[in-house]
Amino acid sequence: MSRYTLWLNGSSLRRLRGDPEPPSPPPDPLDPYWKNSPKPLAVFMFDEVSDRPTEIVHPGVGAGTRFFDSQCKDVSSQIDIESINGGLEISGPPLHTRAVAVMELQGGPICRFVDKFMIQELQEKWQKGGVAINGPS
Repeated sequence: MSRYTLWLNGSSLRRLRGDPEPPSPPPDPLDPYWKNSPKPLAVFMFDEVSDRPTEIVHPGVGAGTRFFDSQCKDVSSQIDIESINGGLEISGPPLHTRAVAVMELQGGPICRFVDKFMIQELQEKWQKGGVAINGPS
């Protein structure tokens, strides 16, 4: 009796048959687990100590920019957004938010909130990728 086990799943079976790798899906800024999300255009950190508003100044970000929470729900109408010189000022972000990432979606920028559970992992990844991280660290 052999003590070896051949583990067959979709990936290993494809390799055994010699089939080509399937094409990878296009980057999705609203990937709920951030696994297939593109590199953000910029990241703005929130000040954890005070409740003062966070300024987002980035080309294309202005009135009409949509905001998504960490679960990818559009929360634009649930936060306080005020136009400032060339950008926006955000007050009242979703609970446990540590940053907002500016990303490209269908030709225009969106803002996606990053929660406290993902920020450290994503911040390290983004810093290695050369993403501009603004505000308190």
